[in-house]
Amino acid sequence: MVPVKLHLKNFMSYGEGVPPLDFSSFHMACLSGDNGHGKSALLDAITWALWGEGRKAAGNRKPDEGLLRIGTTEMQVEFEFDLEGDHYRVIRSYRKTARGGVSSLELQVYDETTGGYLPLSESSSVTKTQQRINRLLRMDYNTFINSAFILQGRADEFTRKSARERKVILADILGLSRYDELMKLARSHAQESDKECTRLSAKLEEIEAELAHKEEYEQELARLSGELSTLSHALQRDEAALSRLSEIRNDLQNKSRRVVDLKQEMDRSEAALQELRSQLESARKEVAEYQGILERKYRIVSDFERYEALRNTEREYTDKLRVLKDKGEERRTLEQAIAERRNEVERRREVWESRRADVEKILRESKPVLGRETEIEAGIGTLRKAQEAEGRWEKKWEQTRKLEQTRKEIQKRIDAAKGEIQVQLRTLEGQLREARAKAKLELEYKKKSEAIKAELRGLEELEKTRQEIREEGTALRLKSDTTKGLIAQTEREITATEEKLAMLRANPEARCPLCQSDLDEQKRQHIEEEYSAQIAAKREQIGRLQASLEEENRTRIELRTRYKEAEERIRELPEKRQALARAEEAYKEAILALGEIRKRKKEIEVLQKKLAEKAFAEVDQRMWAETELELQRIGYDPERHQAAKKAIREYQRFGEEHAELESVRGQHKKAQERLPEIQEKITKATEFLRDNLYAPKEQERLRQLLREIEEIGYDEAAHQKIHEDLKALSGAPVQRDRLTQAEERIEGAQRVAQGLGRTIEDRIQRQQDTKAEQERLTKEVEKLREVEEQIARLEEQIRATRKSREELLSLRGGVQSRHEHCVQLEESRSGVKTELGKVRKDRDVYEKLTVAFGKDGIQALIIEGAIPEIEEEANDILGRLTENRTQISIEPLRDLKSGGTKETLDIKISDEMGTRSYELYSGGEAFRTDFALRIALSKLLAKRAGTRLRTLVIDEGFSTQDAQGLEHLIQAIQSISEDFDKIIVVTHLEVLKNAFPVRIEVVKQSDVGSTYEVIG
Repeated sequence: MVPVKLHLKNFMSYGEGVPPLDFSSFHMACLSGDNGHGKSALLDAITWALWGEGRKAAGNRKPDEGLLRIGTTEMQVEFEFDLEGDHYRVIRSYRKTARGGVSSLELQVYDETTGGYLPLSESSSVTKTQQRINRLLRMDYNTFINSAFILQGRADEFTRKSARERKVILADILGLSRYDELMKLARSHAQESDKECTRLSAKLEEIEAELAHKEEYEQELARLSGELSTLSHALQRDEAALSRLSEIRNDLQNKSRRVVDLKQEMDRSEAALQELRSQLESARKEVAEYQGILERKYRIVSDFERYEALRNTEREYTDKLRVLKDKGEERRTLEQAIAERRNEVERRREVWESRRADVEKILRESKPVLGRETEIEAGIGTLRKAQEAEGRWEKKWEQTRKLEQTRKEIQKRIDAAKGEIQVQLRTLEGQLREARAKAKLELEYKKKSEAIKAELRGLEELEKTRQEIREEGTALRLKSDTTKGLIAQTEREITATEEKLAMLRANPEARCPLCQSDLDEQKRQHIEEEYSAQIAAKREQIGRLQASLEEENRTRIELRTRYKEAEERIRELPEKRQALARAEEAYKEAILALGEIRKRKKEIEVLQKKLAEKAFAEVDQRMWAETELELQRIGYDPERHQAAKKAIREYQRFGEEHAELESVRGQHKKAQERLPEIQEKITKATEFLRDNLYAPKEQERLRQLLREIEEIGYDEAAHQKIHEDLKALSGAPVQRDRLTQAEERIEGAQRVAQGLGRTIEDRIQRQQDTKAEQERLTKEVEKLREVEEQIARLEEQIRATRKSREELLSLRGGVQSRHEHCVQLEESRSGVKTELGKVRKDRDVYEKLTVAFGKDGIQALIIEGAIPEIEEEANDILGRLTENRTQISIEPLRDLKSGGTKETLDIKISDEMGTRSYELYSGGEAFRTDFALRIALSKLLAKRAGTRLRTLVIDEGFSTQDAQGLEHLIQAIQSISEDFDKIIVVTHLEVLKNAFPVRIEVVKQSDVGSTYEVIG
């Protein structure tokens, strides 16, 4: 993975509007800046974009919210990188919400055909997309920070520890902890298998113990079935007798309920009779009331006629009163309108008098200003001439300012064009170095590719053989399954024939046990011989099938052995294919590098010529010269411009005074013109008030209205007397209505009273008939108690019988359940035995795996295999740092004085002084050893992860090195630069800063946050 471009938004100390960091413009660079300004944040941004991991507080599961810039709610990192010929882009964002946070992740690949990015994300799942990134990079976060990053304070993590601790750290770096997990898992499975063995053994013992009681259960079942049959017959007899008695009891209970119903009916009838008598009394009272009203008929009619006459007279007085009220309302309205019109004329006269006072004030105040008219006119003339001169110089200044700005922009473009050529030149020189390095390895990669191809041909032939073995084994398995099916079918046929033979021999009568036809002794003997012959033939067939099955099993075991051997050998096939692909790719790159060298040389010569002859930005250079000539032609003079501005300031007051003079002139003229008109308005208003000339129509209508009020002639006392008479006769209409009602309803009321008398007589007769039926049924119901006593005795007897039967059924059910359980145990016994054997076998396998995955097993082998790789890589780097004066060795075993050896990881350093332990070296010497070992471990870890380490970041203090040590360290970093596509060194030392062609300077500003600048 090689970084190409990084873009941040609201990430840690970086805010919005931060320009993208382009890694493609350099091969090696140093990252510098003050503490806390955001150097490490750039490295955190890369790891957070790729793996969602970065610095975080202790105890935090995820770092997302801690990486968010303070005061913001959303951050985003966009990271572009190259990997194995493809260009990828990862966009990770995080948004803070009220319930927590929402994350999103996108993975894209650049498509050259469309010129855009194609999505590779797994739908909307961040987890699945992250898994795809891990598969693409072939490493996770921990692998990356322990390989591509040499973090400050961790270079000596391996060497400073004791020998025992070094082994633990190496195991951690190599990821051997997964074998510890596998060992724990295998031990757990072994313990579970052991527990299962114990459980199955106990279960088998329980089965055998229970099967010993099977015959006892069968005898008990026969006894309980006989007793149940006797109880069932007795129960049927008692239930039939109970049914007959229940029918008699139901009939008597119905009659008892009928007696109760008749009593209730008598009660309801008596209540209804009382209600009828009450209704009759009410009807008779109503008839008497109607007759009384009819006797007062003459008086009621006379009062009603007098009441109607008074009502007509009262309506006439009410109409006059309504008209009088309407006239009074209009009178009040007219009087109010006349008063408002008078007030309006008075207000207008006051307004004109106020305006006359204002005009007279303006005429008095304008006299002082008009007296300075000549002085002000002279001053305003001088001010206008100065303003015209300042305007001409302002126009020239504006033209000059724009031209100078244009000249600066042109100069920037000229400098940018020159800088771009210089960057291209450095890039081409770096590419030339890379191409030369690749071209040197052409022959080596060609030989390596041919050797791998030869190995692959052998492995591919072996793979074909393995496939043939698999197909042959599958055919044999199918054939064995068929043979097993035939054996099982034949055994079932033998069992069926044996059962027929047993039935024939056990039948005491001379009859066929199947078809019940008569048999003589000769036929019986013939059938037995035929059955015996069939059984013998089928057993012989089973023997042949079992022999064939054993032969097939032996063949399958042999094939399985051959298959495992072939599979073990071809496990290297994927790795060999990958190695071939890498070797061929490297060979192609070496061939292409030869042409690349010629191409880059020509391009470098062209760029160097452009710089020497200044053959760049030619249009901008011509524009710069033309701008210079135009500035000379304009001839702007700052001193004369300032003199014009000074004159304007001196005479500026005449501008304000002239404006005031113009205003006063206009106001004085208008005041003189308005004064006669105002005086005329005041005189006219005074005449209106004196002669009452306002609201003439309203005053005339008021006089007419007063005459109409006098003509109405309303008498209030007479109106009141009529009210009192009507109140005394207020009940006349009600009495008239009751008289009409009595005349209409008296005959109907008389008929109702007669009908109620007849109904009462009928109800008394029905009461007598009901009482007779009630007495008859009461005598019959007296037998109900005797019948219920008989039923109670019989039900008690039935309950006792049923209880006995249920107890027997329960006993038989328990025995039956235990008997059936025995039958099931017989069927499951063989399965338990088989399962027990399988579990014992699994326990043995897991115990062996526990030992294999332990510290002394696979882990020890992996560490021993990794030590030569670490020594070779570390000594190569250390030789560059010390001019081949120093070498290291890692001893996995130490001889004991008592004899034997002890596992350890001692580091020995050899130089011109001899061999010493790491602990005896100075700080500078130890740091070089730490650095070499750390690079070696990083490469080893990346290789174990299945990828090539193409990017290296070194964030480690170099203060322990003297001048010569720093020089060697710089040379070492430069020497290993060919092994990496990108190297970034984080440092504060000026010596190291100046040693790199490119520097990324990080600066933090209080208002916008952190930013960076690429220098070089």
